[in-house]
Amino acid sequence: MLTSRKFVSFLLVLTLAIAVPVSVSADNPFSKPWTTVASAGTVDEADATKVNYTEATARLNLALPANSSAVIRYNVVAVDGLADAGGDGNFLRVRFRDNGQDERVIVRLKSVDIATGAVATLMTLDSNAFAANALFQTQGVSVCNPTWKFDFNRNAYFVEAILIKGSTAGNPGLSVVQIGKTLC
Repeated sequence: MLTSRKFVSFLLVLTLAIAVPVSVSADNPFSKPWTTVASAGTVDEADATKVNYTEATARLNLALPANSSAVIRYNVVAVDGLADAGGDGNFLRVRFRDNGQDERVIVRLKSVDIATGAVATLMTLDSNAFAANALFQTQGVSVCNPTWKFDFNRNAYFVEAILIKGSTAGNPGLSVVQIGKTLC
């Protein structure tokens, strides 16, 4: 039979066994990437009538003719998962729809030097690198040992997504963009 002292000790050990793994995983910078849904982006002014939003997704208007495109931009803000807290690489993960060889979704992570205004492309995911699919798919690219690191004191960052409809049956779309640190 358990004494009250043993019972309290048992409860303390049980509580610590449950709480410690949760707090450790909550502090893991790899579990805190920057993430956005496609409907949160800013469409280029020239393309404002070309994009439709449905919940989290952005897609080109189905009535657009072949060879139409639109640009959507997303501001990237500093989060723990982009801090220089470990990892030797960065990843760009995208949920997109590219339903044919004439359709394309290009997503680029870019930086802007605050002092000079110079814009640099850091990472690119091109849907043409993956098999076409009428459904949304999630794919990613990573850069191991990049020549750059996230520095929000010197740079601003944004994602530029381009949806390209090459045929009348085209239905390119974007759902989620995620950026974070990775181990290579």
